[in-house]
Amino acid sequence: MKPYILHDIWTKFAKSRKTINLITIFIKWLHSIAAMSWIGGSIFFALIIRPVQSSMNQEHSVVFKNISIIYRDLVDISVIGIILSGIFLMFTKLSENISNDWIIVFIIKLFISIIMFYLVWRFRQEDFSYSSKTKGFYGKLSFLLGYNAIIFFGVIIFLLTSTMSQL
Repeated sequence: MKPYILHDIWTKFAKSRKTINLITIFIKWLHSIAAMSWIGGSIFFALIIRPVQSSMNQEHSVVFKNISIIYRDLVDISVIGIILSGIFLMFTKLSENISNDWIIVFIIKLFISIIMFYLVWRFRQEDFSYSSKTKGFYGKLSFLLGYNAIIFFGVIIFLLTSTMSQL
């Protein structure tokens, strides 16, 4: 085999490796943007939209209903982006040499993510209304179990991601 043929093969491999790295970088970017959009949108909704909505009269409910529809679309796109990019990134990372600590943190992150996806699904099934006042024991816990839980878990996932990058 002539040496320049090995050089050509190596050059093609190196170029394809760069392409794979660029794709991985793009997918990491997509994953981050989707997560930030979902959690950032949830924070905006909880801190801005919900308080304003509760203080407005019925005449403005159409505006808030339209905002809710747009926010729901943002969540849908974000969740799909997070799931698809997360699957790719998971298999990419699991093909590397990783520590047991990383695996433990990843499992915790995955479990919390599944809880968040379940909460969104549950809110969709119940046609969750921001203005509804739930009574009883669940009413007292609704502050912790409603959309605030999604924000809380989202921040925890961001912290776990930072931890995983250091392991």
